[in-house]
Amino acid sequence: MSCSVLSSSGWKIYWFRQESVSSTAQLIRHNETGGVLRVSEEGVYSCRGRRGDPVFYTETSNKVFIQQTVPIKPTVVLQPNWSQIFRGENITLRCEIQGGGGAQWTYEWRPTNRNSPTSSKYNIIIAASGRYSCRGTGNYLLTRWSDDLSLNVLTASSPVSSLVMLIVGPFIGIILIILLVLLWRCRRSKDLSDIRLNQSESRNQTSATNHGVTQTDNPVYSSLLYGDTSLYETIQPCRTSGKERPHHPAEGSDYANVKPDSRFNYNYHPEQRKGQ
Repeated sequence: MSCSVLSSSGWKIYWFRQESVSSTAQLIRHNETGGVLRVSEEGVYSCRGRRGDPVFYTETSNKVFIQQTVPIKPTVVLQPNWSQIFRGENITLRCEIQGGGGAQWTYEWRPTNRNSPTSSKYNIIIAASGRYSCRGTGNYLLTRWSDDLSLNVLTASSPVSSLVMLIVGPFIGIILIILLVLLWRCRRSKDLSDIRLNQSESRNQTSATNHGVTQTDNPVYSSLLYGDTSLYETIQPCRTSGKERPHHPAEGSDYANVKPDSRFNYNYHPEQRKGQ
């Protein structure tokens, strides 16, 4: 450090040091002409000038605070030590410092805001997640910053919403089951309808084939009745599909004792037929 009186010369410099906040400043150097002081200890340092005969003193300079950083690392402790913290809950953080030779510590907290305390306890109403750390100062000693304590804040669900989910959840499950059953029955009904349609088409094709075969069969004639003036007892007509040649009974048929006209009298004798 350096101490000087502006626009003047011939001054002797006196140095003072205050070891603690509660102590008074003590003279540590005097009659220094260079105005430079090398320090290795913490404390509050100041200076003033002296010259002439009779002696004249200047006012004491502004104070310079020198803090020594000590190898002490505090620990932040959560109270109560809950595994889950919800928004709006009230918690306490404690800054614990081991060692320091009985120093009266003043505490600093991060993050720093206007509500940050200077004591070892930090009461917080949790609003959001964050990281907190602390350090101590005392008797111009300064500790290191502690490790960060991370607070993950959860949003608590209200009892009303929990009750609603408790009621609505099973109801939604039942609706889904009913929809799945209806979908299964609909698909099953569609499959059965397709099977019935295929069976009906198959029967129609088989019926059409049999009908075509019946139309192409030769006509069947019943036997002639003796003494009847009719030509046939029954004759089954030959039906054609329109593309086949109509069948004429006269072609290739063998008739015996047919009475075509009432003017003619034919007698049917079975013995004559057998002899022919």
